[in-house]
Amino acid sequence: MIYSMTGYGRAECQGGEISCVVEIRSVNNRFMDVSARLPKRFNCFSDTVKKGLKKSFSRGSFDVSVSFNGGENGSEPYLKPNIELAKQYLHSVETLKRELNLEGGVTLDSLLSLKDILFCERVEEDVEACKGILEETLGQAVHALKEMRAAEGEAISLDIAARLEGIRKRAENIKSQQARIIQDYRDRLAERIKLLAEEANVDPGRIAQEAAIFAERADITEEITRLECHIDQVKNHLAQGGTIGRKLDFILQEMNREANTLLSKVPDYSCSNEAIEIKCELEKMREQIQNIE
Repeated sequence: MIYSMTGYGRAECQGGEISCVVEIRSVNNRFMDVSARLPKRFNCFSDTVKKGLKKSFSRGSFDVSVSFNGGENGSEPYLKPNIELAKQYLHSVETLKRELNLEGGVTLDSLLSLKDILFCERVEEDVEACKGILEETLGQAVHALKEMRAAEGEAISLDIAARLEGIRKRAENIKSQQARIIQDYRDRLAERIKLLAEEANVDPGRIAQEAAIFAERADITEEITRLECHIDQVKNHLAQGGTIGRKLDFILQEMNREANTLLSKVPDYSCSNEAIEIKCELEKMREQIQNIE
């Protein structure tokens, strides 16, 4: 099986009062690049996310978003009254009233205006528990991403296989016309010599010699053979699967060189057109292969 480098995976897991959501988006990249976005208090898990992805993938650019919810509103700060401090304030006020013979009482407004009567407190989740939930959620998101990448990879594989067969047929068509091309050249050469020499006798041996030279220059047997060999190589790699993107890219570069040679050797319009179509198909395949892991 081959994998595309484009995909999306999402997972959500619950652990006690804490839930974790992981979203992964991936696109093609020559290398492995991971960007992880986590809440500040969980930045310590950034390496956990990156290692988890590098264990499962070899190429691609990954954007990972992690969020936690639950556990006292996801550990967001909340206001809490300082009861002990309020009691101390009240006790001090009562002492002042008694010792100085003062009148008046303490209202809620006056109490709330005092420093540190209300304060923010954050309940910290159990770090190890959160890490365990993150690893579980990340694993499920990676699995979902793999499934999408595999589905797209299968579609790319089928498309490439179909184009390969089209290239093979065009190459065979060029090969089948080689004898006709040489004979056409021989006929045109003889006609040209007759015109130049008017009605002079034409040496059949000279025509045969020129035709032989042309046949040697226009021989495309090796190019067709190598092209067919490369087609078989690509199909074998597709069947084997795995991380084959770079291998296929190299093979297609070689196929393009053979197509260029074919184009330069065949003077016939129909064969030249076939060679051009081969190059166009190779370009479309290279675009597809750029997205294979």
